[in-house]
Amino acid sequence: MKKLLFLLILIFTFQSSFSQTQQVKIGALLSLTGEWSSLGITSKTALEIASKEINEYYKSAGINKEIIFEIEDTKLNPETALEKLKILSSKGINIVIGPQSSAEVSSVKNFADENGILILSMGSTASSLSIAGDNIFRLCPDDYQEARAITALMQDDGIKAIVPIYREDLGNENLFQSVRKTFESDNGTVSEAITYSSATKDFSTIIEKLKSTIKNLNQKYPSKSIGIFLAGFDENRDLFGQIKSSDELNVNKWYGSDGAALSSVILNDNTASEFAQKVTYPCPIFGLDSKASEKWLPLQSAIKNKSGINADAFTMCAYDGAWICAMASLICGDTKDIAVIKTCISKISESYYGATGWCILNSAGDRKYGSFDYWIVKKDIDGKYGWSKLEVFDAVTGKIVGN
Repeated sequence: MKKLLFLLILIFTFQSSFSQTQQVKIGALLSLTGEWSSLGITSKTALEIASKEINEYYKSAGINKEIIFEIEDTKLNPETALEKLKILSSKGINIVIGPQSSAEVSSVKNFADENGILILSMGSTASSLSIAGDNIFRLCPDDYQEARAITALMQDDGIKAIVPIYREDLGNENLFQSVRKTFESDNGTVSEAITYSSATKDFSTIIEKLKSTIKNLNQKYPSKSIGIFLAGFDENRDLFGQIKSSDELNVNKWYGSDGAALSSVILNDNTASEFAQKVTYPCPIFGLDSKASEKWLPLQSAIKNKSGINADAFTMCAYDGAWICAMASLICGDTKDIAVIKTCISKISESYYGATGWCILNSAGDRKYGSFDYWIVKKDIDGKYGWSKLEVFDAVTGKIVGN
């Protein structure tokens, strides 16, 4: 990556030596105080670290540019995300890192497409947003790859039927659809999905529906062959906390998603953590490439020291996005031509090797390659709950390997 940046610097050094420092403003839409704020907080920290590194690099190379990130809090709310994007646009910003969720990305898509703004999301995975030619780029794989990881583990566990439950938003619905497609393709049974809104606090009705569905499936399958697939965010804590220890739902294996993997909110509730450990609850999430550990290990440590939260691969996508934008600013300059910006970032991504490894994008502007780590909640010898890495799903081979 530094070799590529060095070549770009040579192109602009002479011109920059005679000009004043130019501020390059990049927007960021992050959930800092809403749900999934763990990713928003670590992404903000990652951008702060990246901007410091980038500006120091510019200065040492004689480039009179300064990267500044204009960060807005979306609270993981699609309507708020759109409002905040309009604010960034009014400031002349035409490249934005984030937002995190697919529901937010869907909300800002039309405005971004119509106003020449490039969205570079670090966490959106909905396959319905994999559209060639639009202004949505994503530095993570889409949900079809995650679905492969989820169903591979279910099959390894001998699961023959699943009861899906998901939060009613674009990302989680798309993930459910991909899981259903991959699980049924191998002759698995998928019951009718149970859904809940983002405003749900009382899960008693959902719990009764789960019990009833499993009771019906038990006529054909033993409980050990029935899995519960849950696609949601931090509200999973409330669901877990409301399931009684005597409920039959403690018997089945539960499977989670990237929206809850490594959630600090779940760990902060002992009742929810105890339940998650009891039902195994492996959550697959886009994983960090072990071959790139020299890049992400020190960064992960720095982010943990500043934010108090463990940074995942989505966070590293935000960091890599910052560097890709920094290189694009050297090639594209002040252009507002979205076609030029998109081509530039696509080309840079082809040869950029960052904290997440190779960042090559596919024809839809999404990350082309990526493996998934399975994380489970586990109590340590001191009696504290934490996330423990279980295994890894290799997306290239389609097989589960050791961690």
